[in-house]
Formats: sequence, C-alpha cells, structure tokens
Amino acid sequence: TGKLKNMGKDLGGAIRGFKEGMKEGEENTPKKEIAQDKTDTVDVSAKDKTNAS
Repeated sequence: TGKLKNMGKDLGGAIRGFKEGMKEGEENTPKKEIAQDKTDTVDVSAKDKTNAS
C-alpha cells in the first residue's frame, strides 16, 4: 500500500503541474489572437445532390 500511496501522490502532482502549465500558457496568449481565430470560420450550406438521367 505504501507504493500505491506514492504512485497516487506522484500522479496527482503531475496532473496539478500540467493544469498549472496550461493556465500559464493561456495567460501568455494575447487576446487578439484568440479573437482572430474565432472570426476565421466559414459558413457553408449543404445542397441536395440530384442525379441527372
């Protein structure tokens, strides 16, 4: 059980570190880039395909 405790503690620390790293990455990203990505979408409409015989 001692090894299992250590493994759980290490895994929890790794997950915490990953989350903190993701938060830091979001803070360093300029907000203008995020807004620009949202405006680059293209609206497309689907059309029915008809077979000409």
